[in-house]
Amino acid sequence: MQLKLKTATLQAMVSKSVKGASLHKAIPITGLMMIELRGKSLILTTTNGFSTLQIIESGVEGQDFFAVVPVELFSKLISKVTTESVMLSLKENGLEVRGNGVYMLDLALDESGNMIRFPEVNMPSGPGDPNVQTDVIETATIKSILSSNKAAVAMTMEIPHLTGYYCQGDKVITTDTFKVCSNAVKSFSSPVLLPAELVELLALASGATINAYREGSRIVFVGSDMILFGRELEGSQDYPVEAVESFLQEEFTQTVGITKTALLSALDRLSLFVSPYDEQGIYLTFAEDHLICHSKRNNSTEQVKYATGSVGSPFICCVDVELLKSQLLAHEAETITLAYGHPKAIRLNSGKITQILSLLEDGTMTSEPKS
Repeated sequence: MQLKLKTATLQAMVSKSVKGASLHKAIPITGLMMIELRGKSLILTTTNGFSTLQIIESGVEGQDFFAVVPVELFSKLISKVTTESVMLSLKENGLEVRGNGVYMLDLALDESGNMIRFPEVNMPSGPGDPNVQTDVIETATIKSILSSNKAAVAMTMEIPHLTGYYCQGDKVITTDTFKVCSNAVKSFSSPVLLPAELVELLALASGATINAYREGSRIVFVGSDMILFGRELEGSQDYPVEAVESFLQEEFTQTVGITKTALLSALDRLSLFVSPYDEQGIYLTFAEDHLICHSKRNNSTEQVKYATGSVGSPFICCVDVELLKSQLLAHEAETITLAYGHPKAIRLNSGKITQILSLLEDGTMTSEPKS
């Protein structure tokens, strides 16, 4: 069996497909890539043990082809090929790859000496089945979720369900209990908690929309050039939706507009003077027409003029400088509204994005800020 492919086409497919493999040593199949030509559809399949990704290219000429190879070596080799085309040939002792040179890759075989096959993942029966919920999601929504909500996703497994994206109707919520993000975008018609890895893989899709089919906890996403099989994250019933929405409605006594790039630039310089003993904490003083940012030891001070609004009585609070920077970076807008006056948090808002950042309790300055 032989398969001749344009190098650029194969490189584009492989660069996406490799992201679906986790290379987990305890689960050998996560280090493999299945290459299959059926009819005129070339399909590259990888898995991380929880979800399975298929990258598809239609209109590929050739006889049916099947091979399973180590994903890491194959992807690295294909990325370095500079010839116009690549020839894949199935040999008795491996997969021969002809490009700039001739390379032989081991095939993934089972104990009987047969080529390993990925477990079959069946599609839901689709529209019309009362047990299948169908939604159409814009790929722009996925990109918005990743750029805005990702900064508030829990990165550790102390509370597993907080590592996912809670999608419901016209909003997507993420929180790690210390920070919150609510994104007013249309997603699923009924609540679903998506694993972070699944959302990252969805960003690989081309085309304007993705069809989502849900059957129980199983969920399948179908795009113009990919199919992604996975499951919802457990614990959606425990997700603190009501608490988050209640906090988003909390009253903040005053608001000002701030220029994102100016504040980020100031925080970047200020963070050089934040030591590990400060627990990343800095003070924000909302003065009359500008925000004063200063280190706990008050050995560095920056001022940022408000873009809009002014302050009556000064307000001082302590925040984690790195968390504040990550939240600011999640906004596409250049002007962000900062709401303050609450004893436990500040709120950031622009367009469809609303964030809550908890204040640090350590709040004693060594001296007054320099204004």
